[in-house]
Amino acid sequence: MVPKPDPQCPVRPGDPCSLCYPGADGPQNCGLVWQVMQDPELQELDAIVAANDQMALGGYPVLREAGLRIPDDIAVMGFDDSPFSETSEPPLTTMSQPMIELGAEMARQLIRLIEDRTAEPLTVLQARLVERGSV
Repeated sequence: MVPKPDPQCPVRPGDPCSLCYPGADGPQNCGLVWQVMQDPELQELDAIVAANDQMALGGYPVLREAGLRIPDDIAVMGFDDSPFSETSEPPLTTMSQPMIELGAEMARQLIRLIEDRTAEPLTVLQARLVERGSV
């Protein structure tokens, strides 16, 4: 399924950035990937690692428009293991976060702050690599 162009994309029709899509973290995501593809020094990139799956998937159409094949020419990876990462083509390699544990830890910290106004300075939860077809 090809998403419809985002009417909020702040560029003229026909610009390469017309490949902005709703749900892809807006025009800034498209614009950043497009700018990377225009910079001769960056055209030899091997991979893009995005802050989340939505951003990674938002770059797919821009990379394809540039003639790049994922993962043959460029690897793409996200972070959060969203449901869309499994159904994309190719399926997105990502990091899975322990969302239930994350929510429970946030609640524990909040209760602790309310009760005695202190919280643990750092809590580390383990993310897990989910290897799929984009790397």
